[in-house]
Amino acid sequence: MQIDQPKPNLTPIANSWVTYPKPNPEAKLRLFCFYYAGGGAAIFRSWIDSLPSTVEICPIELP
Repeated sequence: MQIDQPKPNLTPIANSWVTYPKPNPEAKLRLFCFYYAGGGAAIFRSWIDSLPSTVEICPIELP
């Protein structure tokens, strides 16, 4: 079995499609984000600082 190298600035979770660029265990809301065709989960990184601290961005990285 081969494990892909983690992407920069993302916390890897083994065999998971959900990435957590900035984990927030105190979040009251977890926003799961799906990117557009041809895009990637990194598009949501800029959203982190734009949303309140009660929201955690959870981009979905499809295989």
